[in-house]
Amino acid sequence: MYMILLLTLMKIKLVYDESSEDLVDKLPEGTELYTTEFFKDKKKASEILYYFGTTKVPFCAIYDDNGVAIKAFYSENKECTADKINKYLEEWKKQ
Repeated sequence: MYMILLLTLMKIKLVYDESSEDLVDKLPEGTELYTTEFFKDKKKASEILYYFGTTKVPFCAIYDDNGVAIKAFYSENKECTADKINKYLEEWKKQ
């Protein structure tokens, strides 16, 4: 219940490929998912990646309720893991 409330205050977007599909199941329900494997998701996935200046996946971005990016998790520095994303969400929830 609390995680659903959390997601109403923020939006989580994950860009992934088949090598990072295990990450999908470990993130909160309501996370927007975009795979680079399917044409229908590819455009939105590319927009997210290019906005943050990266091309590597997985990549996760967290936005506030106004659509402003507040945190990004890059795979280049091995930051885009379920543990680190969920830890950030738990810390944010305590604020």
